[in-house]
Amino acid sequence: MIRTIFFILINALCLMACKNSIQSDSTINNILWVSGVTVDCNNNDIKHCLQIQNSETPSIDNWIPWKDSIVNFTPEYGYMYKLKINTRSLSKKERLTHNELEEYHVLDIIEKKRDPAVSLYNIWGLYSINKDILNTTSQRPKLEINLSKQKVMGNAFCNQISGNV
Repeated sequence: MIRTIFFILINALCLMACKNSIQSDSTINNILWVSGVTVDCNNNDIKHCLQIQNSETPSIDNWIPWKDSIVNFTPEYGYMYKLKINTRSLSKKERLTHNELEEYHVLDIIEKKRDPAVSLYNIWGLYSINKDILNTTSQRPKLEINLSKQKVMGNAFCNQISGNV
């Protein structure tokens, strides 16, 4: 008899522990870096994606396209944000689409700083070579780095260059 009561009590405690762990996982706080430079998503529903990193310090080449949005947060172009994010699982009734499983909210902006990669994002035209001003009646040679399309392109008279960044 005592064995049976002990067995039932142990099973009840295990079930309660499992239930509590499932409930606590429905809301999770994470630290993310979010870039102010969006990229093409290659998705019919979403044109532009945020870029994120889940690291202590961001790296220029480790950005991951992220199709989800962050409620009440719009990053400013040219800046990176270290955010404390609250992630909440959505019930079937709360979902606007079948793909939407979680909702993200900013709890705190821990850090905001200039994105060093944005200084690359520009179009440069050749003006001079060795302090001699380029004398051309045709189009000047130029180089463009487009980070949102992740492309580099340019021309120099009859030569052209293009590729991925």
